[in-house]
Amino acid sequence: MASSKSVRVGTLAVLLAAGVLAAAVLASSHLAQAQPEGSTITAITTSRTTGDGLPKGAWMAFEANPVSFALAPLRKFAACVRKHGVPGLSDPKVVGGKVVLLLPRGLTAKSPRLKRAQRACQKLLPQGPNTTRL
Repeated sequence: MASSKSVRVGTLAVLLAAGVLAAAVLASSHLAQAQPEGSTITAITTSRTTGDGLPKGAWMAFEANPVSFALAPLRKFAACVRKHGVPGLSDPKVVGGKVVLLLPRGLTAKSPRLKRAQRACQKLLPQGPNTTRL
């Protein structure tokens, strides 16, 4: 009976240690997705089409160092916007060192449909301590 009890206690200790280890791994993977130390990002939301170095029809542009810091979340943001009623939104593109989302044909930055989708997906935009919204 005593050995059976010690086996159960040992099993519980192993399971507890495995749970703590799994929690630590999940936490570290979540932190790895956060903004890397020393990286920077600048966000531009625009309805302008010329004079700012952005391609015609640019909706949002992000300068990020590294570029991948803005590219990956903007892909998720674009997919979300498509699911929320703007199927014509393409994935972001890197243009002149900026990550750019182009307006879909027939929509402007002030379009109610686009604004609704943007609000629904806002949480997916790149954010961090060095984020500046222009």
